[in-house]
Amino acid sequence: MDAIPSALYGKEDLFIYIPSSAAKFYVQALGGFAANGLGANGTNNEGTQWWNNGSLTVNGVKIFVCPGMANDKMYAAERSNLYFGTGLLNDNQQVKVIDMADIDGSQNVRMIMRFTSGVQFGVASDLVEYSA
Repeated sequence: MDAIPSALYGKEDLFIYIPSSAAKFYVQALGGFAANGLGANGTNNEGTQWWNNGSLTVNGVKIFVCPGMANDKMYAAERSNLYFGTGLLNDNQQVKVIDMADIDGSQNVRMIMRFTSGVQFGVASDLVEYSA
């Protein structure tokens, strides 16, 4: 949280992107898991039953859970600063649509898509990375 630039804090589309493993730990912590005394009953005194797959936040910033993300990384960024990027100029890129009617008489279509892709960003100074 401290590394997030002040200019970004409070923006509507600011999210902290975390892996599923970190989300599980966070939900456990807010449920009072393994706590003694004050806070042992978790959020709203509901213990480990408090969370029902709803939204998560930390210090007013929304959390976006990213299944498949590396367990030792977290990012803070505005959603509007993130883009889907793909390598279109590579000879290995391929997109095909196969009409199965001529092959097996069905009314199905099969697709083949081979390409590289990744998350790209617009302004690097507006992206915060945490690495364990």
